Amino acid sequence: MLQMTSAFDGYNFSVRLQKGELLVTSLLKLAKEKDIKGGWIVGLGGLAWAELGIYDLPSKNYQWTKLEELLELTFLTGNIYLLYNES
Repeated sequence: MLQMTSAFDGYNFSVRLQKGELLVTSLLKLAKEKDIKGGWIVGLGGLAWAELGIYDLPSKNYQWTKLEELLELTFLTGNIYLLYNES
């Protein structure tokens, strides 16, 4: 079974995913386990595949594209927020 590793310095978590782990799924799991309600995400690394969503204003929908190749993620930034009733 794959298992990410994490460390906490009193303010920030550092996380390392193992090959094959899903980025969003793993970060949500960590947030729920550590009772993190919200925060900023910054990262980099290698990806086996990626799914990109581009928001289309006129249709108010995302247009999704899946890239199925080895990729280098040079900069990842985002945020996470969990509602109190999410489990």
